[in-house]
Amino acid sequence: MNRYPTGVFLLDSLLNGGFPAGVSEIYGSDACGKTTLCLSVMREASLRGLNSCFISTEGLPDKEYFQACGLDDCMAVVPYSGEAGIDAAFHSILGGAKVVVIDSVTSLGTILDDRAPLGSYVPYSKRRLAYHGLSVLRETAKSKGALVLVTSQIRTHFGRYGASQRAALHDTIAPLCDTRLRIRRDETRNQFGKLFYIKAEIQLKKSLVSPPNTKTYGFIFNGKGFDRGFELLRYLLAIGSLEKRGAYIKSASGDTVGQGFFEAAKTINENFDYYRSMADGS
Repeated sequence: MNRYPTGVFLLDSLLNGGFPAGVSEIYGSDACGKTTLCLSVMREASLRGLNSCFISTEGLPDKEYFQACGLDDCMAVVPYSGEAGIDAAFHSILGGAKVVVIDSVTSLGTILDDRAPLGSYVPYSKRRLAYHGLSVLRETAKSKGALVLVTSQIRTHFGRYGASQRAALHDTIAPLCDTRLRIRRDETRNQFGKLFYIKAEIQLKKSLVSPPNTKTYGFIFNGKGFDRGFELLRYLLAIGSLEKRGAYIKSASGDTVGQGFFEAAKTINENFDYYRSMADGS
């Protein structure tokens, strides 16, 4: 089965190499890292020579941020309606795209709702679109060995005091997904009065290869998203291929990788294939 790595290597380890072909979901509150994790998946696909498509239902994508996250070339679509978004995803897969992101299904609007009188909506139109659209995309993606990655917002059911928060359209989308992740801000760090990084908690809510509610973490750096060298460094430390000795990061043979995490991550980025082979050979 095709696997699509996330670039967060501790998460990839839990996912047995990454997201499987089909439909998967990332959900969480506003500005918690959902889109950034999607961009990291697209970057990893691009580095393998695979095409990707980003379908934005929430306005124009930030081109500069895409490039800062390592995506120099990808197709982006801003659909007029939810139906157009699903259609764009479908034809992207048929056209050879291996990773298609829909960001987000929470904002999928339907043509019926758009034509409804001002202030009204057509009951269940969004649910029907999400169910039928993602059902078709799921089968198409599996047949083509592609990944459809959708994001959704956390919502609390109106009128249910004390109810737990769930992803929007949870009952509709969850059964169609092979993998579901919940991401949230765990910690933020500022440097010189500006945001330096966000430590994001990533929780597996549904997976075919790991127990539910298993957690790991990733670090989102201001302006550049998940850093491959930093995430690989964390993974190599976790599996014992590298170790921290005082202020230095060293290999098992005693070679110095760098003084501190950020210098070591810079060294790993500059010699990424070598250190990745170290991880693969563990």
